[in-house]
Order: sequence, then structure tokens, then C-alpha cells
Amino acid sequence: MKLPLGVTQDTLNICKDIVSKYTEEKDIDEVALDLLNLVYSKGGDFSEKTLQMFAKAYFKKGVY
Repeated sequence: MKLPLGVTQDTLNICKDIVSKYTEEKDIDEVALDLLNLVYSKGGDFSEKTLQMFAKAYFKKGVY
């Protein structure tokens, strides 16, 4: 799995934890990676607060 520029394994793990709160899917790696790529493309940082805000919007719009 190729991570976006500036994303560490710790950041991925935090993102997966956040994503798991919004979905029942077993394999959340792809969803977390999509979310990280979205944050990266929008120029956001990878702080927990930013990831939570994007995840909330992402799932509210029914993307996943």
C-alpha cells in the first residue's frame, strides 16, 4: 500500500481508527487510504482533528 506524501504508518493507524467509527466494514484499509488521499488533495494536514472532520463529511455524503 503506497501512502500519500507525508503520511506515516502512525497517521494511517489513526485514520483507520477514525474510519472504523463510521463503518462496519472489516477491511478499512482502502477506505482510510481514500480518505488520506482526499485530505492530501485538498491540501489539509493529517492531524487527528482534520481527519475526523473529513471522515464525518465523507460518510455523511454517503461516499462509503
